[in-house]
Amino acid sequence: DPENGMAYLAKLMAKLKTPQFIALENLSEPFDDERLYEKAVRFGDDELRGKLEGMNRTIRARLQEARQTETQIAKYKVGDIIRFGRYEQDNDLSNGPEEIEWRILAIEGDMALVVSVMGLDAKRYNEEYTDITWEDCTLRSWLNNEFCNAAFNEAERAKIERTHVVNEDNPTYSTKGGNDTEDDVFLLSIAEAERNFKDNDDRKMKPTKYAKAKGAWTSSNNGNVYWWLRSPGYIQSIASGVYSLGNILTDGNSVYFREASVRPALRINLGK
Repeated sequence: DPENGMAYLAKLMAKLKTPQFIALENLSEPFDDERLYEKAVRFGDDELRGKLEGMNRTIRARLQEARQTETQIAKYKVGDIIRFGRYEQDNDLSNGPEEIEWRILAIEGDMALVVSVMGLDAKRYNEEYTDITWEDCTLRSWLNNEFCNAAFNEAERAKIERTHVVNEDNPTYSTKGGNDTEDDVFLLSIAEAERNFKDNDDRKMKPTKYAKAKGAWTSSNNGNVYWWLRSPGYIQSIASGVYSLGNILTDGNSVYFREASVRPALRINLGK
């Protein structure tokens, strides 16, 4: 029948290699420039016409959203400082928490690996002096619970991409890194601290007034801090870190050391 809309639809689906009608909506490009589409709409009933036109609108809206996302992501580059979340920093509790500044270390697709510009708090790696790995340390629990809930609202937490965190052994002493973890917030590893900073100077960090009030150690020479990495140190009860001169201490410091600064890292979806 030359005036059968469903027949033209079947031919259109065969040409576009979509075995199911609903799959037309998942095509990468609109299909309303197809001659078979024009005939399906012309000879089909109002219901068919409405569904086909709606599918093309959906495809165009999806493409427009993707273009907007690409434009938004293109605004960012490695090294940029962005503001995301809030946490007490000036140690004046009366004026509420301040916006957190993050440095973009790497961009992969629409995901950015970021690390705080300043040391935000002072915490022990673990609240007991014992053999420990990142998986079981109290600092990991604090970052993914108390800190995450305090620093980010619901909309911000939706932008945080849960990261598969690879916990490698200590590259110098072969101390076990333990099991890999799934974290919203984490600390950088030895390898990540080496790879994502240009040199020692680039790794140096200052504390916030709040972190200093919480006990963060600062060098009398340059005012910089010692900040934790998640990798183990030379034995299992030691965790690695970055010294005030920016050098990575693979031998590390006691997990019970309370004056080390916390420099959180996370992955943000730049397109959300």
